[in-house]
Amino acid sequence: MGNREELAREGLMEQVELLRVLAERPDLYQCPGESLAINSAVHQARLRAHYPKCRQCPHREDASLMSRQQITELWESWGVHNSGPRVLLDGFRGILWNEMTHRDVRRICAAYCQQLRDNWLSQPGGSPHQANVLLVMGHDSRVSSLEVLDVAIRAVREQGCRVIDVGEVSGPCLRFVVDTLEADGGIHATSAGADRTVIGLDILGRGGIPLSGESLHVLHSATSGSDEGRCGRNSGDLSPFPARKAYLGSLWKHFRDLPAATIRVACPNDFARHVLADLAEELPLRLIPLPWSGDLADEAGGLLQEQLQAEIRELGADLGLLLGEDGQACEFFDASGRKLAPREVLTVLLISESCRGESVGLLLGEEFEHAGEAWWEALPVSVRFRQSLRENFALGMKTSQARIGLDGHSRYWFRGEDGVAICDGLLTLARVLQGLS
Repeated sequence: MGNREELAREGLMEQVELLRVLAERPDLYQCPGESLAINSAVHQARLRAHYPKCRQCPHREDASLMSRQQITELWESWGVHNSGPRVLLDGFRGILWNEMTHRDVRRICAAYCQQLRDNWLSQPGGSPHQANVLLVMGHDSRVSSLEVLDVAIRAVREQGCRVIDVGEVSGPCLRFVVDTLEADGGIHATSAGADRTVIGLDILGRGGIPLSGESLHVLHSATSGSDEGRCGRNSGDLSPFPARKAYLGSLWKHFRDLPAATIRVACPNDFARHVLADLAEELPLRLIPLPWSGDLADEAGGLLQEQLQAEIRELGADLGLLLGEDGQACEFFDASGRKLAPREVLTVLLISESCRGESVGLLLGEEFEHAGEAWWEALPVSVRFRQSLRENFALGMKTSQARIGLDGHSRYWFRGEDGVAICDGLLTLARVLQGLS
């Protein structure tokens, strides 16, 4: 009898322990400066008590058990005012978890999913029961972008949209995958060109066409004044895709017949640098990387340019490449370390394109038209001008039938075989090497 009571007591204790474990959320947190993790209950309690360390905590946005009034009072006590994400020319940006919070990321993703779903339903025969939006999603090499992507993927799946997770990629690689898989769009967690306190999202449409300017403002306006709703009853599927392998294969055909050359490369984009290294292993190319953390437009970029030029002069190279963090903006240097002017690079690219036996049109950013010197008039091509927003320029490449383009941000564009505009610093390097060979 005693054994039965003891077994029953042990069974009851096991059930109580199981209920206790199930009642607790499995989420673990760690306050800044502390070595031990805490659970969700302690995290929420510290937030409600205005625990000082919560102000610097990257998880301070996770206040799901607090009322809106409590959250507002908490932020006001810290003297923090969330002005919301900034809509820049080519993407959303904001200070890490201040101007751009988890909630902002979810709202942007929810609004985009709803926009894509509405577009699908507006097509002839579109049915709500058959709407099956597919998004390709990835992040850049910044640590903060990985967390942003995690929030974004969960938000998109909650909308009932399917997600293909490509992991760490450059912007050009994500565009390639969106186009290749014929996805409805893409979302890139990136803050390329901004300082390390900033996070962001770049949005792509069908064919990998980036959203810019007015398209982003329309999307942002759809997030104002309301919480994210659901446009699907069930969560969307999540699938991985070997983006780097497929992207590398697409670049191979442009690099495979190039002669031997030594190229010094400065590039803060880890993904693009690794892809270049993979290409160099199979080619007679000697790529010498130069460490860098910055962007072409900032002071660090200027200092790096001087360092790159000095190494070319002192150690030798056939060509120098300064590739922006976005994987698109390019600046080239000759064997003496001299920076090549845009018209010199375009002349080389025109040689590469003319070898294909097709008429070549040129599209330039509007900034060049008003710069004073009309250097493009000496080029043997018809020239048109377009606003240098990525979306506008990409559409301009298609409507103008131009085969080469250069916008006002040192980004070179090419018209792909399917008519889709491609802006990729690695492709630009291949075309320049083809023209020089």
